[in-house]
Parts: sequence; C-alpha cells; structure tokens
Amino acid sequence: MADGLTLGVDIGGTKVLGGVVDVDGTVLAQARRETPADDTTRTLERIVEVIAELTAVYEVEAIGIGAAGWIDAKRSTVLFAPNLAWRNEPLREEVARHVSVPVVVENDANVAAWAEFQYGAAVFQVPPPLSDWKTSSRPMYTWLAFEGSTTSVWLYQACAPTLSGP
Repeated sequence: MADGLTLGVDIGGTKVLGGVVDVDGTVLAQARRETPADDTTRTLERIVEVIAELTAVYEVEAIGIGAAGWIDAKRSTVLFAPNLAWRNEPLREEVARHVSVPVVVENDANVAAWAEFQYGAAVFQVPPPLSDWKTSSRPMYTWLAFEGSTTSVWLYQACAPTLSGP
C-alpha cells in the first residue's frame, strides 16, 4: 500500500524534477534530469527515468505532472509549451503507458497557486466558491516549490477529487 504517497514531476526547459511526499507533505525523495527541450521523445524518456527511479523505491498512489504552457481541459495534453518542443503533446497518455497509477497534467503556475492556497501564505484565505473553480469534478495533484540559492524543496500532495477550502 502506498500510504498516501504521491509523486510530482515538474518539467521545465532545463530540468525534469520529481519528488515523492507523504500525506503530511514530507519530501521523501527527489530525482532530477536535464531536459532535452528540443526533442519530445528524449524529454519523455527523462520524465519516465525520473518516475522509474522514484517508484523503484516508493509505491505511489498518483502522479502529477506540471509543465509551463497551455494544458487542455482534460488535464492530459500539453497544447503548447514555450520552452519545450511540445505542440499538442498527449503527455498524460504517454506517461500512463509506463505506470499503473493515475496521472494528471496541469499548468505549473496553476498547481503552484493551489499549493500555496493549501500549504503556503494563502492557507488562511477564504476560497472562492467551488463553482468558480470549474474543476470540482476532476482530481488535481499539486505542488509548491520554494527555490533557494542552493536547494530546491518540493512539496507534492494529492488533493481530493473535489476542491475544498481549509
């Protein structure tokens, strides 16, 4: 049993960074690879490598992938990524072929904002009505990143299928 462990993967123009966390937000492990931004096949290979490295040690319940760019409403396809060669890239489908847990793809800024609301400075703010989120029936996997000068601490957490406030 995965005991609520989730794996988040941040895909940028220079790196693929993954992390496993528990339900309390404790980061248990990280893995990183360089991103071959101009090659979609090699980028997918790096994502799968990061996931394989982390899931070889930890059993996770879900994988959330964040990427800078436009993501479709089904949270599956990267329509356009400014720093990667992705154009209508079926990322969720491609990654799901390599794993046996749910996978979701989301814009990195959206998930950072949601994580800030759940765990960061916005945690005590009153949320907007669920009807305003327009995502209440879909699961979301989120993370929050604090970038320091020498370290990056990533917090990844699987959220309930229905978004809710504190």
